[in-house]
Amino acid sequence: MSSDWEKKVNQEIENGANAIINEIANVLRIFFFRVGLGFKKSWKNKKLFIGFFLSFLIPTVARIKSDYFLIDTKFYFKIIYSSTFIAPLFYMAIISFVNRKGDNVEEEFKKAFEEMGFIDISGNAPKLINIKHDELTGIDQYFFKTYIPLDDWQPKARLMESRLNKTIFEIIQGIDKQTVQMNALEGSVKVSDKLLWSNDLIREEGVLNFGKSISSEIKIDLDEQPHVLVAGQTGSGKSVLMRCLLWQVYCQGADVYMIDFKAGVGAKRWLETSSEMVIGIA
Repeated sequence: MSSDWEKKVNQEIENGANAIINEIANVLRIFFFRVGLGFKKSWKNKKLFIGFFLSFLIPTVARIKSDYFLIDTKFYFKIIYSSTFIAPLFYMAIISFVNRKGDNVEEEFKKAFEEMGFIDISGNAPKLINIKHDELTGIDQYFFKTYIPLDDWQPKARLMESRLNKTIFEIIQGIDKQTVQMNALEGSVKVSDKLLWSNDLIREEGVLNFGKSISSEIKIDLDEQPHVLVAGQTGSGKSVLMRCLLWQVYCQGADVYMIDFKAGVGAKRWLETSSEMVIGIA
């Protein structure tokens, strides 16, 4: 009877010890997995390595101040002292939990491309490697590493817009044949129904501002394009646009002459000798 009881107790102790060992092993496995993930994220964003190298100062300082941790202190101070020597690993583990905006966007593109069947001959979807934002236009520039030729991207552009909820302006070749650049805006961005005039739109001499598209201002340089034809059906806004253009050239110091060509005009001699700006409304 006593022997059976001892065996049972020993078995319970052994099971408990194995459970503790397995739990410790599991914690270590997760810890080192996170460390590896931290290194991977740091490799994508090299600035994170600054903190990694600075973390080596922690064990250095702890070594200098070892008396504070080891002499006449409680046991947990000794544990803290020992843990300082793996501070760089703790740093990488912490970094693994930091999610950048680009991480989520990369996963979004990857999932969309795979669902569309937009993959190369090896079965790999284009990999997002960088994102840049143009502050002037608000356009996001996405850079992909891929073996899919540029010609295969264009036919898929409209499907990409629908799947990614983005307005794609252009897809061009990157710095090499394995890099593709996509310029796009979020699909929720719309052109304003009404654009009120402001003299702040007059910024450069000889440049006329016609309005604004979804991504940028529409303007022409009169030094490059000295003639403008405004055409459209009745009520389309020709007169409103002409008033804006006339006001811009007037504010820039030009003499404005309005001529009605409907009844014909004979001003050839005057036009040949005059250097003034002439704007006609047909």
